Amino acid sequence: MRNIIISAAMSICLPYLPIWEWDGIGDMIAAAAVFFWIILALLTATEGDKNEKETRFHKA
Repeated sequence: MRNIIISAAMSICLPYLPIWEWDGIGDMIAAAAVFFWIILALLTATEGDKNEKETRFHKA
């Protein structure tokens, strides 16, 4: 859920950067959707194993 919120917040802001040149609001919405999925995939891929800390402490 945390990754979805971060992705949504970032993808809403990215189309408003001055480096983009959009033809209309539809293009901005489509770009925000694409940014959302890219950011979500990157966050999920770099998150790491959630059970990593638990297994490290239980081995000792």
